[in-house]
Amino acid sequence: MMPIQVVGALDANFAWNGERLYEEHDFAPAARVPVELRGAAASLRFESPSSWRIVRDPLGINKLFWASTPDGGAALASRPKRLVEQGYAFDAIQAIPRGSVIDLSESRLEPEVHRINGAAKEAAQKSLPELAGGIRLVLDRYLGALAEAHSGADFFMCLSGGLDSSGIAALARDRIPGMTAVSFDLEGQHGESEDRRIARRLAGDLELPLLCVTASPPSLLDKLDIVLEEGVDWRDFNVHAALVNAAIAEAITLSNGKAPKLVLTGDLANEFLADYGEE
Repeated sequence: MMPIQVVGALDANFAWNGERLYEEHDFAPAARVPVELRGAAASLRFESPSSWRIVRDPLGINKLFWASTPDGGAALASRPKRLVEQGYAFDAIQAIPRGSVIDLSESRLEPEVHRINGAAKEAAQKSLPELAGGIRLVLDRYLGALAEAHSGADFFMCLSGGLDSSGIAALARDRIPGMTAVSFDLEGQHGESEDRRIARRLAGDLELPLLCVTASPPSLLDKLDIVLEEGVDWRDFNVHAALVNAAIAEAITLSNGKAPKLVLTGDLANEFLADYGEE
């Protein structure tokens, strides 16, 4: 049997097909190819006797890396560090291409590769009002599906003070009861930042409780190692953003309640509507 293994856990999937969230069995080798998938997904599923299916979402939100094993198989992980710890050379690790559905079987010499369709290209000829209505419909339906699938979870909404997160917060408030807004600020400034003031005002307007995360510069830098290991994007701005996210994640984890915690950000619209190219 062709040995294919996953090292460590993969990231949680929050992928959507336009009607409902995908479940794990939807990524099985015998299932139809999920060409309409949107949102975050990374999966490796095995089906007896010798078939595997690898899935990664169109924007590459969920990370998935692989390295060849000495016996002709492959080891996959959501972080390069996990493969390095298993003895694989860093230079030998590659990413599964985003938007890929890869079917492997001992009965085929070569993998069968399918591409997931990009949703944004379909809208090129629509008018601005049509585009706006479509955006609202897609986000409303996804948020409704998310709330229904995770009805027992505590939801948090990151408010940066910008248009993206403000828009998602306004839509999510109507779909997700009991949601908590979260605002980040850096300690040592003269009073609250403009981002915090806007987030506080918006949370009040939307009648959302506000969790204020205020980090000192040393406490933020203490998170650099885990950011470099988990963020897997080491460009300056993305490391900066990941440090902020790490501080927010720590505060949310320590917040009251033992229910699962789900976090929304202003990037949610991009997960369904953006048409990115590779860096």
